[in-house]
Amino acid sequence: MGCGSFFKAIIGSKKGKQTSRKSEKGFIKPKASKKNVTRSASLVFLSEDRAATRIQTTFKAYKARKMLRRLKGIARAKLLTEKQPVKKQAAVTLKYLHSWSNIQSQIKARRVGMVMEGRLIFKRLENQQKLEAKLHDIEVEWNGGTETKDEILERIHQREEAMIKRERALAYAFSLSSADGKTQWLGGYELGNTNWGWSWKERWIAARPWEIDVDIGLSTFPNEVTRLVIGVVTSLVVEMAFLTGKYTGRICIAGYQCH
Repeated sequence: MGCGSFFKAIIGSKKGKQTSRKSEKGFIKPKASKKNVTRSASLVFLSEDRAATRIQTTFKAYKARKMLRRLKGIARAKLLTEKQPVKKQAAVTLKYLHSWSNIQSQIKARRVGMVMEGRLIFKRLENQQKLEAKLHDIEVEWNGGTETKDEILERIHQREEAMIKRERALAYAFSLSSADGKTQWLGGYELGNTNWGWSWKERWIAARPWEIDVDIGLSTFPNEVTRLVIGVVTSLVVEMAFLTGKYTGRICIAGYQCH
């Protein structure tokens, strides 16, 4: 039952009692004096004031009981928290919370470490694949000699560096020898042409500086063709040897005398 319905019930009961008393006495006059009207109005105002006062008193008592109940609950909770088992339980709870936060931080750090480790493994595998591809391109085969893996790899790197240096030297020599816009030993390519490049023969010779001696079987060709081919190959090899600095003074062709 709410406060509004309670107020209505109290006011209704007062008015019902007054009408019932008037009907029992049979005091019903069609015309009342002015004095009786003012008296009845004052009685109505008094009854309403009393009802309002009673309502306020009841509401204040309700609020006071509610506040008292709340204060009693707070005091009971304070007493419970001040006891030893509660303090121990709170300390254990805080300890578990700290442990859980540490576990979460360790899991997060482990995940980051696994990601970084995976990236390093992937990078290592990628470098290994690149090295294997490079070895395959250079066509290096592992032999059963006394050289170690590091020595072979170092030799491969030295060869690569020497190849780069030779290509630079050949490009420099090509630029010097093509002052008139034409080359003398690359088929007359123009220097300004963007499509010029080393022929397969120059690339093959530049990639194999350790193979200075030329072994070509020309016994099946006629003598004139053989002499012509020997002259061209000798001139090309000597020129490349001079440019690369690997000329030893003799070039041997199978079945013929050394030049």
